[in-house]
Amino acid sequence: MRQRLEWLLTIHHPDDDVRRRGANFVALALTMSVISSLLLVIWLSDGLIMSVVAAAITVAICIVGVFTARYGYVSAPAWTLIVVLIAVIVAAFVLSDDISNAPFFLLLPPIIAGLLLPPRQVALVLLLVALAYLGSVLALPAQTRASPVVRETLQDSSAMLVFVGLFSLLGAISARVWLRAAQHAQALAIQSAAQLEHMNTELEARVAARTQELERALVAQQVQAAELGTSLAQQQALNELINRLSLPLIPVRSDVLVAPLIGNLDDSRVQQLTSEVLRQIEQRHARAVILDITGVAVVDIQLAQALLTTADAARLLGAQTILVGIRPEVAQTLISLGGDLGRLRTGATLQDGLALVD
Repeated sequence: MRQRLEWLLTIHHPDDDVRRRGANFVALALTMSVISSLLLVIWLSDGLIMSVVAAAITVAICIVGVFTARYGYVSAPAWTLIVVLIAVIVAAFVLSDDISNAPFFLLLPPIIAGLLLPPRQVALVLLLVALAYLGSVLALPAQTRASPVVRETLQDSSAMLVFVGLFSLLGAISARVWLRAAQHAQALAIQSAAQLEHMNTELEARVAARTQELERALVAQQVQAAELGTSLAQQQALNELINRLSLPLIPVRSDVLVAPLIGNLDDSRVQQLTSEVLRQIEQRHARAVILDITGVAVVDIQLAQALLTTADAARLLGAQTILVGIRPEVAQTLISLGGDLGRLRTGATLQDGLALVD
């Protein structure tokens, strides 16, 4: 059953919009065929000959339309179905004594058109429905049109026809727009795939040419790698020496360390300072650390916070921190920046800092 349904819904046409409308027609035609067949049996038993003929014509159109739609011919059976449906509804509208529901059946053709026809043909269907509706209303006796119930029915059905017609037209337009966008995206994807394949071919050729060069350079690179390894070890040793010299810790007494800070202190040097101070405090059991900032070029709030962090960490190890070498302009800068150095003991010179050691 599933394979047969897939076979029926397979539309043989290169255009995506035609395939979409064809699949919609097949699904709608199958549904209407089943419903019309059931109604045909009921109306036949009730003796409603006109209804039986209309149902039989609908079933025939649906069956023929299914096979034509499968090969991309969707508009012709769709128009046939819509025209027949409009004719049946108009006949019921004009000939029936009770028209309370008949006008609302004219909502079906615009809905079907939105599913089966392109936007321009949907607009034509809307015009045809409007003309059929207007003609049906004018065909009613004046006394019938003057009835309050009929007038209210006509007003409601007119509003519904306008809204449903606009929605059907907008649905067809949006479906066409999205399909064109999808087709454009698909074309771009195919073009990109072709370009990518061409680039891959060129890349493979370049890789093959470069492979020979790399093989010749491999031996030279291995020799260079050995030389670079030796140079790297020497450079690392030199960097460690430079770091120790840039942030020296001088034990001026057995329990006092002096850290003369020189140049600009970035985050890396601040972290190194804190780590080295804590390591030396633990190793030498120092009771005090004197931070001399005489040689610091720029003092900002980050440096002030770093000094406080170092002091707090040293205090946890039982050592006090004394800050010396604060120049007048540095003091003004720290005050203007809002640096909270109240937790640090300060001295003007290194000698003053040694004197402050408890």
